Amino acid sequence: VKMARSVSGILLGAEESVSKTPGLEDAHSELIELLLESEKYIQKQIDKGIEITDQKGKTRKQLETKFRKVRSALVAFVITSKDAAIQGLVKKFEYSKSEVEHMRDITLFSNSYVLYGDTTPHAAKLVPHATAEDVEDLKKLADNFNIYLPKKRTQTSKSMVATQNIEEVLVKMDTLFRETMDKLMDPWEFNDHDFYW
Repeated sequence: VKMARSVSGILLGAEESVSKTPGLEDAHSELIELLLESEKYIQKQIDKGIEITDQKGKTRKQLETKFRKVRSALVAFVITSKDAAIQGLVKKFEYSKSEVEHMRDITLFSNSYVLYGDTTPHAAKLVPHATAEDVEDLKKLADNFNIYLPKKRTQTSKSMVATQNIEEVLVKMDTLFRETMDKLMDPWEFNDHDFYW
C-alpha cells in the first residue's frame, strides 16, 4: 500500500508525462480507487474492537469494584455471624484486590455469579458495608460484562474479513502494476529517463 501511495504521488507530480502516455491516466485512476478501497479496509482493521475493548474494560472495572465491595461486605458479615453453616464463605471468597484485577474475564464473570448466589440470602444483613441493591448490581454488571465476552470474537472475525479484503485489493494493485502500468512506463526509459526512474 505504501508503494502504491508513492507511485500515485509520483504520477500526480508528473501530470504532463502522464497525460502524454495513452492509458496511464486511466490506470492511475484505477490505482487511486484501489488505494481508497484499501484505506477503507485498513481503517476497519485498525478499529477492530477498539470501541468494544474500551467498553468492555470500563464494564470490567465496574464489575471488579462491585465484586470487591460485595465480597468484603459478605466476609465482614460472616465473621461476625454465629451461624456455622456460613463460616466457610470467608475462605471461599478470600481474594485480594490484585487477585480480582488479574482474574481472567470468564473467571471474574463466574466468580461474580457465585458471589451473587451466596450473598443473595444475606443481602439485607450486609448494611452498612453494602446493600441489597449492591448485590443486584453485581449480577447486572456480571450480565453486562458477559455480553462483551463473545463480541470480541465477532469483531476479530470482522477484522479477518477486512484482512482478506485488503489482500484482494493488493492482488489487484499488483496486477495493475505488472500487467498495465509497468508496460506503459517501459517506453519512457528511452524518452524521459527521469520520469521512468
